[in-house]
Amino acid sequence: MIKPAEIDRRQLEKDPHLLWKTFQKFLSKADTTEMDDVQMAAQLPYWYHADMQSGGHLQYFEEKYQKLGDKLDVLLLATLDALKIIRANRQAEILAAAADLYFSRPRRHTLDTDKLAQLSPAGEFQELDEEYRHCSPGIAELLEEYLTAHQDHFIKII
Repeated sequence: MIKPAEIDRRQLEKDPHLLWKTFQKFLSKADTTEMDDVQMAAQLPYWYHADMQSGGHLQYFEEKYQKLGDKLDVLLLATLDALKIIRANRQAEILAAAADLYFSRPRRHTLDTDKLAQLSPAGEFQELDEEYRHCSPGIAELLEEYLTAHQDHFIKII
C-alpha cells in the first residue's frame, strides 16, 4: 500500500475541492506496483477516463500498447475488473467492446495523433467513444463515491 497523502484540515475547510484534487494527484503520480487493491481499483479507471477525455479508445489502446506491448491484455483485464469494482459496469462493457474491435485485426502502432486517425478506418471507435461520453453516472462521479467509501487508503486528514 502506498502511504496516503496528507491534507491539513484547515486547508480543506478553505478549499472544499482540495480532497478531490489531492485524490487525482495521488492517482496520477502513484506507482501501480506499490498500490494495494483498493488503490489500484481507483487508479486504473482514472487513467482510462483521462485517456478517453483526451482522445478516445483508439488513443487509449495505442498509448497503452506503446508502454506495455503484448502485456496490454493484462492491463485491460485489470481495468475491466477495476471498473466493475467502482460500479462503472456500463463503461466496462464499452471498454470490452472497444477491445474486441481493437484486437479484431492487425494494427500498425503510433502515438502520432495525426497518423493515428489514418491507421484506423474512419469512425471505427466513434460510436463506442460517444457511448462512453454519455454514460451516467460517469467515472469521475463513481470515483468520488469510491473515494468517500475508501478515503483512508488515499488521503489522511491531519
